[in-house]
Amino acid sequence: MIAKGGVTATSFDEPTEVTDPMEAAIHGPARITVTKAGTLLVTYTQMVGEFASLAIATSKDGKEWTRTVLPANGHVTSPYPCAETPGGAVGRTYITGVYDGRAFVQWSDDDGATWPNGAGREVSGGEGQVAQRPSCIVDGNELWVAYGL
Repeated sequence: MIAKGGVTATSFDEPTEVTDPMEAAIHGPARITVTKAGTLLVTYTQMVGEFASLAIATSKDGKEWTRTVLPANGHVTSPYPCAETPGGAVGRTYITGVYDGRAFVQWSDDDGATWPNGAGREVSGGEGQVAQRPSCIVDGNELWVAYGL
């Protein structure tokens, strides 16, 4: 669910469901950002059976959502979105997460519509010891990812 309210308002508008209400899945924590083009982008973990996948929802108005689930061959958790600022040179939207104990980053060059880089790029190296949710920021032409072991 997402809810919008003015920064000085004393209440929020009616919440909107981001996940697909027809799916029989368990959904993990949702995180939200706004892309360079002004699209709302929400990421969350979607658990079906014993495997977790990365789910991405995009919307121009916060009411109608397009959902994408990236398949996983293992356990993907803790997706965190970050978007390039309006002055950025590349125009990418990024998602970090944990895949089988390793921090990774994936990206989209079309405002979150597709995520063509497969499993993404591993950030952490090592032997799958990432235990804390990674987060990210884009600063000019640099992508920073923070995570805990």
